[in-house]
Amino acid sequence: MYDSFLVGVFPSPVSASPLPYHMIFHAAHPQLSTHALVFAENQSGPDHVDVVPMDLPFITSSPINLSLLGNKLTAMQKLLRYVKQTQLHMQVEWKSTRELPGRFLSSVQGDLEDLPSGPRSIVPALYHCVVTGHAHEPVREWLVDSLAERGHKRWDKAVVSGLENLRRVVHENFLPALDRCAIILSRLRGLAQFHDDRDDIGFTVMQTTRALDIIGCLGLVGHKILSNVMDELDLFKSFSTWLRFQIDRLASTTTASDELTEREATMDTSKVLAYIQRHLISSPLDVFFNQVSKEEWQGDWDHIEDGVSLLPILDAELKKQEAGQASRKALQLVEFLVSNLTAWSNKMFNGIATAKKRSVRFGHAVKLSIGDPITMMDVRVLIRELMLMSDVTERSHTCGAGFQSLGQQRFVSRPNQASRSLAHRIAVYLFRSGINIMNGISSNQPTTSTCIDLEGREVMQVKFLNDRTLVILCNKGKSRLSHFIQPESPLTIIGRMCQNAMQTMRRLLS
Repeated sequence: MYDSFLVGVFPSPVSASPLPYHMIFHAAHPQLSTHALVFAENQSGPDHVDVVPMDLPFITSSPINLSLLGNKLTAMQKLLRYVKQTQLHMQVEWKSTRELPGRFLSSVQGDLEDLPSGPRSIVPALYHCVVTGHAHEPVREWLVDSLAERGHKRWDKAVVSGLENLRRVVHENFLPALDRCAIILSRLRGLAQFHDDRDDIGFTVMQTTRALDIIGCLGLVGHKILSNVMDELDLFKSFSTWLRFQIDRLASTTTASDELTEREATMDTSKVLAYIQRHLISSPLDVFFNQVSKEEWQGDWDHIEDGVSLLPILDAELKKQEAGQASRKALQLVEFLVSNLTAWSNKMFNGIATAKKRSVRFGHAVKLSIGDPITMMDVRVLIRELMLMSDVTERSHTCGAGFQSLGQQRFVSRPNQASRSLAHRIAVYLFRSGINIMNGISSNQPTTSTCIDLEGREVMQVKFLNDRTLVILCNKGKSRLSHFIQPESPLTIIGRMCQNAMQTMRRLLS
């Protein structure tokens, strides 16, 4: 269902029996805020039904157009799910760029630590190789035997494809989704500001402003990620070219030295050194995707729960991190900010749902019974002098129930058929139960009923064609007939139900 906002779940308003009741039918009118719910102990063939009016006064009393509000809220909920899925996709792409290179580097790290002298980690060892052209024996064996051409291709493909996918997701999915969230939240903030003196709208200016603040933080982080991805991709391409050159150089014979010299002259060693120093083991992007402890997560969460403006705090923490100073790690994570945005948005959604749910009221149940199981049902709601007809069951009688609200009538017709061994006496029972509505709150009125004999015809189905016509499908012997019952005016059945309705229907069925 599009543009459907969940208000809440309500317990069954019918609790007279220890057995659970089921809602088997629902009737409503587009111009009324009161709906009719039909409950029964059994979903098929109940002995009786209970008709309960459900008042939804917020439909008419809400200061905000409910269609507009529902559209914006459901769109925001979908966007939040989209942002969360995008964040998970970004996390996966980032992991793919680090896992395979990490395995390659860990395979040589142990050999370097066992060296009696020289570099004890891969970063100074490769840095030494770039500057001097000399490769220590563990590095030489790693490049020629372990990594080789095949390993280099896998490394290059994993990093390049991962970074390009990450760049695409941020640019094409993440940032546009944040822009759309900001547009919706700006609209909701405007509505909250306009109705700031009302306490029944369910959300406040502060909540929307806070959500917009988090959107701004995610936008800042998204642009930082995009900038760092572009830089790292450019540096890695130079590093990958150099790495392939070293593999070929160390594994080649002297006859290919001229070609290798030409390739070396075209390489930008400054970018190679920059990648080895800043991106090989750890990356500036780690701050946005790494995992943190629960204590750090909860500490940063509690720090920003006071309602302070988040964007200046995040900007200051990012500057500290770039300067190598201690900073709040959880606050800079994309996952942390998305979770915080979801939490604040859910507070707003829950407040709106609670405000609407608070005004929902269930009236007193009206019990309708024909003394036999009910097997067919139809429902229709009419307003003013029109009628609402609902419920059809099959036995030796047909019954109907009515529901009235400010002149609105609801009729329930129920056909019922007794055992085939009994005489085929078919009748139609009509019930009318009225209510009055004042300011969206309903009150029950007396229930009346009548019975129409169908003179031996077996009722196959009863449906309401429109607000003025009841269609009865009958079966007499081998012939099947359809009868249309249409009184001169809706008040014919309502005003003279006990006197004239039976005669009118008999005449039309004859």
